[in-house]
Amino acid sequence: MTANILRIVTTAALLAAAAPALAQDDFPKTDLTIIGTSAGSPPWLIEEDYWTDIDEKTDGKLTATIRSMTELGIKGPEAFDMARLGTANMVMSSLAYSSGTTVENDALDLPGIVPDLATMKQAVEAYAPTLEKIYEERLDLKLLGMWPLAAQVVWMNTPIEGLADLKGKRIRVSGVSAANLMEYIGAIPTTLPFAEVVPALQRGVIDGAVTGTAAGNIAQWTDVTTHLYPLVLGWGVEAQVANVDWWNGLDPKVRDLIMEHIDKMAEIGWQQAEVGTNNGIWCTIGDERCDVTVTAPKNLHVTGLDLVEVTPEDQAAVKEASLASALVRFANRCGAECVADWNERLGSIFGVTLPDPQ
Repeated sequence: MTANILRIVTTAALLAAAAPALAQDDFPKTDLTIIGTSAGSPPWLIEEDYWTDIDEKTDGKLTATIRSMTELGIKGPEAFDMARLGTANMVMSSLAYSSGTTVENDALDLPGIVPDLATMKQAVEAYAPTLEKIYEERLDLKLLGMWPLAAQVVWMNTPIEGLADLKGKRIRVSGVSAANLMEYIGAIPTTLPFAEVVPALQRGVIDGAVTGTAAGNIAQWTDVTTHLYPLVLGWGVEAQVANVDWWNGLDPKVRDLIMEHIDKMAEIGWQQAEVGTNNGIWCTIGDERCDVTVTAPKNLHVTGLDLVEVTPEDQAAVKEASLASALVRFANRCGAECVADWNERLGSIFGVTLPDPQ
């Protein structure tokens, strides 16, 4: 884990505008060890850029080393454990990756019920106190920030015409609730790390995969797929966490500086989710409205995948399937107290009431 450590250097002009105005002569020198999310994904690019000149901003009094979970060979469910165990000070990963062990991680992004980013933003603000408490009391983690990806849609390397054609297909998903939905509609859900999707598609191990419109394009899933089915199954929520003992032991000025950067990263993340959703689709299908620069510093690619039309019937069918499967199974995994909290905080935002757990 010590080989090829990425030392932080100045690269992003965007960050100069976000430099916090802290006095350098009384700022305690602090070294940060950070494990980022899947290499090449939009949140990794944001995070990598954001820490590249932290040493310059603080005159060398705050420095960082950052490596992706991909480079370190860390599987999704293991990511947050790296912070909990103190292997890293901070970790960024998808909430869905750890939903098998922390069921509440699925609460914000149950498939088929979050229609747009405005709704997601309301939900994140409403549910953050619940996750903050769970992370600190159960997981010894401090939740520092959250933001979504572009819309999570289906990328296929075999022709389909709509939702019914997913039956019998092996589809990569990233969380338990998404797997429940795929299983209900007759698909065969498969969990794979983001970095393993391209070779799995190349070898025919899977027939398709779910990820963001921008993330799939940037990671060049366009080279190994033929059809884009932009049925919004969710948004994907990334979270930045810290080892709680390490965090509480920091000088308050250091915590303030870190939080200024994480808040700015979250702002950029929300912006990229919005512009990345449509442009991820447009660039992937070769639409003239495509702007490859909206996800800078890593640009989108212009390709010519076939666009599969999303019908109102398919949208209604996904919501119905989610209500009958993913939400019921989430409630059963979550328990009575969790369900009551979800209904109180999120029920009115999503227009859904979770059933009592069985």
